Amino acid sequence: ALPYYKKLAKLQDVESIRHLQLMYKYGRDVDMDINEYFKYTKQLADRGEVDSMLKVADMYQKGEGCQASEELYKKYKEKAAEGSYKQIKVKLAEVQKMRQARKAKNTPNPTPIQPSEKEYEENVLNEAFKLALQLINGEVYLQDFGKGYQIMQILASFHHQDALNEVLNYLLRPKELNKTPNEEDIVKYLKLKKDDGYILDLAHLFLNGNVFL
Repeated sequence: ALPYYKKLAKLQDVESIRHLQLMYKYGRDVDMDINEYFKYTKQLADRGEVDSMLKVADMYQKGEGCQASEELYKKYKEKAAEGSYKQIKVKLAEVQKMRQARKAKNTPNPTPIQPSEKEYEENVLNEAFKLALQLINGEVYLQDFGKGYQIMQILASFHHQDALNEVLNYLLRPKELNKTPNEEDIVKYLKLKKDDGYILDLAHLFLNGNVFL
């Protein structure tokens, strides 16, 4: 199978490249070879596969299967972040379209969301929230507060309560934002909160002058 896979890999057949990647990683029918593993992982990365971009970045950082390069490490980390960011934006747009279509179809008497749609939405929102935190905190990807915060704002507009907490915390203690918070934004996101206790705590912060410090 090896010559067959290599011929197809030269023709940019993704599945053949993936087979070769795993064969050289785990020594399946071939000797384990970190250089060959890197070669085929990089091919997948250069075709836009985010997971492979992260693997290639890690190998460039450690010099495994390649010459260590801080520049290429950062390049593939940035490409991975951009790829994940674009993918989740597409998924969030799909969720928005599903919600709009459901609302238009069911006006004026909305019917409950179908279990399959609910599961899909929850998976997308959880995936987006995880990515937002990773970008904001510099985990997995290089830190990119702008992209992470933008995803968090979209989730907040979808009434994602954890995202709302994060957005409001940044607006009320805006050191990371590097700008004066917009009171209209604060009011907008507060209206989406479902936690009365949070609003009460916020009122006490305003009264005690602890907000915006």
